[in-house]
Amino acid sequence: MTSNVDVIDNFLDRQDFLRIKQVMMSDRFPWYTDPNKGVAWNESKDGMYFIHNFLYQRSQSDFLVLLEPLLNKLPYDRSGLGSVKGNMYPSMRRKIYHDWHTDHRLSHKGCVFSINSNNGFTCFKNGKVKSVENRLMLFDPSVPHRSTTCTDQTCRVNININYYPVTSS
Repeated sequence: MTSNVDVIDNFLDRQDFLRIKQVMMSDRFPWYTDPNKGVAWNESKDGMYFIHNFLYQRSQSDFLVLLEPLLNKLPYDRSGLGSVKGNMYPSMRRKIYHDWHTDHRLSHKGCVFSINSNNGFTCFKNGKVKSVENRLMLFDPSVPHRSTTCTDQTCRVNININYYPVTSS
């Protein structure tokens, strides 16, 4: 584990978790890549991944309702919800470490929710958190972090959520 990261195993009730997992791991769930925006490649062009924007810049996916049990249980003010993105990293012959990044330069709250267990993980400068299904990892996404692919499952799937401070007008 790593400091400044809270990990909660079995975060959702089993039934709510399985409903999300069954949809996201099915062949009916839409995954996308947009290399023109640079969101699906790391800088070294090694380890492409697929995304599903549940919520991004005022647009939302029809699948956002699927995540209501997750969003309702998070310890954050829903009014600060900034982005919700699914990530699907295909399995590779060797583990690929993606580039270090921050989700936003200002300090904020965020989390990664693992959909399936595999040998991939999220790295921080002082440690790593393994991908375990139904695990929630809470941290400040303005702190440098990176993801990896897996080698022991067909893919690594998680949900990345960012909450931004609510500004008063």
